[in-house]
Amino acid sequence: MELISREEAIKTIHKYFIKLLDKIPTETDGDGDTVYSDMKTLNSLLTINKWITKEIKALPTTEERKSGHWIDRKELIDADLNLWGYSQECSLCGFVLGAKEYNYCPNCGARMEEESNGIINSME
Repeated sequence: MELISREEAIKTIHKYFIKLLDKIPTETDGDGDTVYSDMKTLNSLLTINKWITKEIKALPTTEERKSGHWIDRKELIDADLNLWGYSQECSLCGFVLGAKEYNYCPNCGARMEEESNGIINSME
């Protein structure tokens, strides 16, 4: 997945828009001000720039997905029987999952890319 900044995309569009404006012929009016001599083209460019900016701002947003790893946990289920159970804990949000391992955390959505880093004994 590629993520881009909406504001950077708009800045890039505006940069090229300015280059297009430089191509429109200008003239000096009676007061000595520089004005565009092709108002039809200028208005078209302004409208297109406004549409593109509006469309970019309306695009759906997404957050960059976090990545973490499962931490193996060893838990005492019954002390009299010395019965232990195993589970995994998300390294980012602490969500504990039973023995079945997923490639993402169902709680925070983090992608589990790294290997488990050893067993944590919950009795410690």
